[in-house]
Amino acid sequence: MVNPGGNVTTGVGVAASGTTLTLNNTGTAIDMSAATADLTIGSVATGGNLRLASASFATFSVASGRTLTFNSNFTNQGNNKTITMGGGGNIVFNGAAGGGVAMGFSIQGGTTVTMNGTGSWGGTSSRKSSMAR
Repeated sequence: MVNPGGNVTTGVGVAASGTTLTLNNTGTAIDMSAATADLTIGSVATGGNLRLASASFATFSVASGRTLTFNSNFTNQGNNKTITMGGGGNIVFNGAAGGGVAMGFSIQGGTTVTMNGTGSWGGTSSRKSSMAR
């Protein structure tokens, strides 16, 4: 999607409870480096899951002034993974995060990550915290 007219919400769990969207690529999983609007994935009210199924790592890049929000539960499938979050923007996890196999993360380039849900990343609790790098 290029240059939407406003912020975008996409439907993991928006239409029906228990639905799952799987990101199955190693490398850049979400690229908002040139985003002109914010992106929200899922709905806290109806549940749903966003599952990361890449081989060993994934990158989320969010431009400064933009926000990527995960309202769905964020889970990991397969082997341990490291998620690199960069670009200088904001990434918000409102659903439970870290289910499944262990996930670690690396925050780069002025990016702010806020974890409002319950869960664990790399074996440590990350409830209601905000981190910037």
